[in-house]
Amino acid sequence: MTTSRTISAVVLQHVDDLATLWNSRQILAGAGHVALRHLARLDERIAAHLDGCVLGGPAGSHLLLTRLVDPDASRMFALAAVALETADRSSFEHAVVVAAELAETAVGIESALGWVDPDRLAGIGAELLKSSSPFRVRLGLTACRHHGVDPGSSLRTALTSNDAGVRSEAYRLEGATARGDVANIDSKKEEDAQANLWQAWCAVMLGSRGGALQRLLAVSGVDDRWQQGTAVLAMPMAAARAVIQEMARDGHPHVLEGMTASGDIELMPWLISQMADDTRARAVGEVFATLTGADIAALDLERKPPAEIPTGPNDDPASSETAVERQDGLPWPDAEKVEAWWRTSASRFHKGTRYFMGKPVTREHCIDVLKNGYQRQRILAAHYLCLLEPGTPLFNTSAPAWRQHRLLAKM
Repeated sequence: MTTSRTISAVVLQHVDDLATLWNSRQILAGAGHVALRHLARLDERIAAHLDGCVLGGPAGSHLLLTRLVDPDASRMFALAAVALETADRSSFEHAVVVAAELAETAVGIESALGWVDPDRLAGIGAELLKSSSPFRVRLGLTACRHHGVDPGSSLRTALTSNDAGVRSEAYRLEGATARGDVANIDSKKEEDAQANLWQAWCAVMLGSRGGALQRLLAVSGVDDRWQQGTAVLAMPMAAARAVIQEMARDGHPHVLEGMTASGDIELMPWLISQMADDTRARAVGEVFATLTGADIAALDLERKPPAEIPTGPNDDPASSETAVERQDGLPWPDAEKVEAWWRTSASRFHKGTRYFMGKPVTREHCIDVLKNGYQRQRILAAHYLCLLEPGTPLFNTSAPAWRQHRLLAKM
């Protein structure tokens, strides 16, 4: 009896730690201070706890199901990942049924489908894609996107689905795998806002530089941070500068991301002038670092944090989220030190050239950033590679670190 209780306690610890670490990973995968090596250490811990749940056998599955009585995305990931690893179709089906009713938990299943090796999805992916349930079809398309798999005729069917969510995921898959045809993608404009966003994004990723760019820039009311950044990345420098100026005038909430994507070193004076503003200093510093390649901490260009660090939104729409919620872990730039560095380094940079991490944008440089940069820099590098050579699949910077290392070794 004591042994049984001890085993249950150990398995319970694995179950809870697995969910907790997944929550952390969701944040760190898009962080400005996290490199692939940091993700690798976290992924090893997640894998260890996942193994602990698997070795727990029926006790592990029971505890995971019990935890889902109070469902959230992290518990959904834990249950779905263990179910896929152990070929427990009953538990996986339970997870899908719950997630279909609670949309906020679906990201947990989506992440589990991307976490496990492709052979764990044998049969499951095809069943999801052939389902009459739009939710299940979306899961199947998401699994294909995570693993870079072409679902064949199922993708063509999804692109003409009556469900806007299915079409959105189909566009996202087609743009990420670079297997689409721009003419076909852009032949019928989407009325649904989310589907319109992903249709335009897909067209741009596949090489369109016309109306799709403008549609991406006009997106509002949906999750548009990286999509609008993609539009700026794809634009010539002069056009990008005009867009940034308009975003700044309108107080656009993602203007700093737009500045990063513009690659425009003529922004330096303005960026340095904003580094005294505690509400946006670290976010502005990140833009500066991504354009110039200067490591603020390593070069001793930082200052001490203020006595009271801003912890919530303010009245400035350009800083409420960008400079507050996304700044954790970033260094505090010292405006005077940065300005001194820029005076001695500016001659290395030439107006009219697009810069990314201190160098002009090239395929070789982007691959180097994918290997050595921080996550938000790596996301930009992955998009640059597609835009430089349309037809290049989008590198998955959120995949398990060991899978990313394998892919990078081939590049």
